[in-house]
Amino acid sequence: MNWNISKFNNLYNELDNLLSKTLWIKEYVWYKDKLYQIKSWNLSISSFVRRYFDELRNFWYIRNELIHKYHDYIDITDSTINNIQKYINIFKNPKTCYDFFKVDIYFCNENNLLVDIIKIMNKNVFTHIPVYSTDNKFIWILTESNITCFIWENIENDWTLLLENIKISDINLENGSDVYEFISRKTTIYEIEDKFYNSINKNKRLGAIFITNLWKKKEKIDGIITAWDMPKIKDLYL
Repeated sequence: MNWNISKFNNLYNELDNLLSKTLWIKEYVWYKDKLYQIKSWNLSISSFVRRYFDELRNFWYIRNELIHKYHDYIDITDSTINNIQKYINIFKNPKTCYDFFKVDIYFCNENNLLVDIIKIMNKNVFTHIPVYSTDNKFIWILTESNITCFIWENIENDWTLLLENIKISDINLENGSDVYEFISRKTTIYEIEDKFYNSINKNKRLGAIFITNLWKKKEKIDGIITAWDMPKIKDLYL
């Protein structure tokens, strides 16, 4: 007898129950139908389910074969057991952005001189810097894009522009291609890819995602995610 069959059945039932908890349902619903619901809804785990839908659905097919047809002829491998356990772990403890992108954020004040901030951006390879007012309220983000727009709009006829006395407050921070978004510490890494793609579909460029405790602008920024982080996020999926 293949003892992995018993393990698989137990793990499948556990995963099935986790799907029910995700949907907050107590009545009986087919495993596959619950997957489709999670896939189509906008839940914290939905992006993950959409990405690995085929693999998650395969567990249902295996279960049906075991229960209704070929119980004595199916070999459940250790790899299958490891895979279903891996998905269960993700449903129980989805990886959050805060876990991997918590960092001390450099930010500037609207009264800072632009040349000083450009030097800092160049030295540290910063592409997006939060800008705060003198009373510590978030204003917008300073980016390569809005700096370039400012220079192009104000350049002199002789192709020179003196930046010596230019302050951040002199720049139209909203004049550029980048937008931003705030998320909470509990936002999963699986939701980030969708945010960047949805922005592109709206003909916008999501330049930075800021992490705060409850995704509120007035809170301290605990981390930042940019498009450059997408390869890292994809490596963290499983």
